[in-house]
Amino acid sequence: MIKKLLLIGAQRAHLQLLKQFKDTPQPLMEVTLLTPDKYYYHSGLLPELIEGHNELKKTRLNIEPLATQANVKWIKAAALSLDAPRKRILTDRGDLLAFDIVSFNIEGLNEGGEQPLVADKAVTLQQKSRFLQRVPKLRTSDNLVIVGGSQTAIEIAFSFQAWRNKNKVMQPVTLICHPTFFPGCFPKLSTKLEKRMKSQGIHLIKTTSLPTVQENRLLMDSTAPVPYTDLLWLTPPRGPRMFEQALLPTDEKGFLRVEETLQVKAFPYIFGAGECISLSQTQVGVDLDTMVSLQADILWENLRGYALNGEGYLYEPPKNTGSTLYIGNQAALYLFQNHSLKSKRAWRVKVRAYHQFLGSLNSPPLQE
Repeated sequence: MIKKLLLIGAQRAHLQLLKQFKDTPQPLMEVTLLTPDKYYYHSGLLPELIEGHNELKKTRLNIEPLATQANVKWIKAAALSLDAPRKRILTDRGDLLAFDIVSFNIEGLNEGGEQPLVADKAVTLQQKSRFLQRVPKLRTSDNLVIVGGSQTAIEIAFSFQAWRNKNKVMQPVTLICHPTFFPGCFPKLSTKLEKRMKSQGIHLIKTTSLPTVQENRLLMDSTAPVPYTDLLWLTPPRGPRMFEQALLPTDEKGFLRVEETLQVKAFPYIFGAGECISLSQTQVGVDLDTMVSLQADILWENLRGYALNGEGYLYEPPKNTGSTLYIGNQAALYLFQNHSLKSKRAWRVKVRAYHQFLGSLNSPPLQE
């Protein structure tokens, strides 16, 4: 009997699944992919684009032909709500999609993004097409303010400031973030980042609470209001509200709780991978791409196992692999345990890995 598999989102894990379905067809599985954008943009390559070291077409992937090659039906839409017991998804187009198995690999929301003016005044990375369209304007904005201490926010702040320094744009980028920057940022790294930002000209404002967005300014708890011309809202992610609304198990930030099989215990036909899930073991100091790639391998085996023969495997988190944090001018800090080392080579290796991943999905070349 044919099983209907619904893939929600096209982040790295599901892209790897598309390649698997292309290379190893599954005649007893009818697969549908639901995603609101036909392009996949690798966030790790955004610094290269911002600084002008890369072209847009080399940093994105057209999902539609990849899905076609994998014999997967692609629907351009976003999931709005989930009826877990009845196995149905409601989309933003009003369609009700039935499934036997569903897998989530989607981006989270930004903390504080529910403020009324955030949607109107700020740009987030959940809207990568809109963000990339505005990069030329953001480079020269009179008051570019970035809210958020995530690693992505830090990398983007360094990227815009590096472009400004190179092109003699005098106005600094302003970064508003938590005093410790991000979880797992050890004290020596925090000090190093702060010194680097000061030397590059970034205006750093540390605060323990998110600002309130108003017309052309941000209200702060401990400092004077901060004016802005353009606002990037890159706060740490939280889980999509769809999981909580569906009464699925979630952690304190709303991410979907899954077992080591990447399944929801109470609903074993619901799977998840990547940034939208929460596992029992917290992983700090692990390269995100490495982690998600390993999850994708387990997801492939367990989706087929659930649909066909009941076999399954357990996801084992990788050891501390180290990670990279971009600091502008094609250089990065290589982070391992409580140590950091500035290295241009580390960034070149990372960028090469990004392009190899896109190339592995784009062979033969896909139509733009």
